Amino acid sequence: MKFNPAELIAGIKSYIDRRLAPVSKRLNDLEMVQKAHKDVDISSLVEAEVEKRLASIPAPINGRDGRDALQIEILPAIDTEKSYPRGTYAKHGGGLWRAYQSTTGLHGWECIVDGVKSVEIEQTDTKAFTIKTLMSSGEEQAQVFTLPVTVYKGTYVESESYTKGDLVTWGGSVWHSEIEENTTKPGAGEEWKLAVKKGQNGRDLR
Repeated sequence: MKFNPAELIAGIKSYIDRRLAPVSKRLNDLEMVQKAHKDVDISSLVEAEVEKRLASIPAPINGRDGRDALQIEILPAIDTEKSYPRGTYAKHGGGLWRAYQSTTGLHGWECIVDGVKSVEIEQTDTKAFTIKTLMSSGEEQAQVFTLPVTVYKGTYVESESYTKGDLVTWGGSVWHSEIEENTTKPGAGEEWKLAVKKGQNGRDLR
């Protein structure tokens, strides 16, 4: 079989024409549309269409304003003889309380912001103080403070516990407690430090 170049070229051209036929038709259609609308202002059409669409959108309706924290009325105190409706806010015992239901006395109230109701200071020892704090919610907190000062406690007593800074007399000498809760005997370890050594007995002048 002989190779015929002319037939091959004709076949390729026919194939290309068939493949490009839809594209050529589309180009012709676009050219006709362009000629038909060459005097039309496209930007005006777009703008008009946008305005039309915007006009069809319903106008927004303002929502209801939320309840601002500053608009919440806080009563200065709770009168236990009165009944308050749910959602009432009031000060009580140094804190902020809210009624979660209709109240009777203090029933129906809850403490939402705890505060300090009272503070008491009690001296439990020469150097020790207890600070009691009563919170609005009823919780009680206690803290013990010991002042780091020197206090003479007299003659050492074995059954007692001494704190840091205590001075005692033992064996004729004065000893200083170096630790808290000191129950050891002076001179038996590092828990006590010799402060004033016992003096020597004086001689008879005769």
